[in-house]
Amino acid sequence: MALTNAERQKRFRDRQQLGRQSGGSNRVRLGGYVAAGSAARLKSLAAYFGKSQQAVVEMLIDAADLRIMERLRKNPDDRLLKAYVQARLQQDGSIIE
Repeated sequence: MALTNAERQKRFRDRQQLGRQSGGSNRVRLGGYVAAGSAARLKSLAAYFGKSQQAVVEMLIDAADLRIMERLRKNPDDRLLKAYVQARLQQDGSIIE
């Protein structure tokens, strides 16, 4: 018997979850909405770089993270770098306790 789209999607999500639980996957599911203009620009970026939209999002996140890390490494206060790595540093320089 053929599976419905919902059944196939559920099986896929279950396999992804099983892979994460067994250490076989280092992927995390994100969900949400972005502005239509941002989605259109993402599509253009993906075509430009010849990559998937997922790969472009990952590339942009990595590039932003690298810029922040380089700036924080130059700062003599290593608490800021540690706070950033622990996701406790805010853009204004304040540390979430």
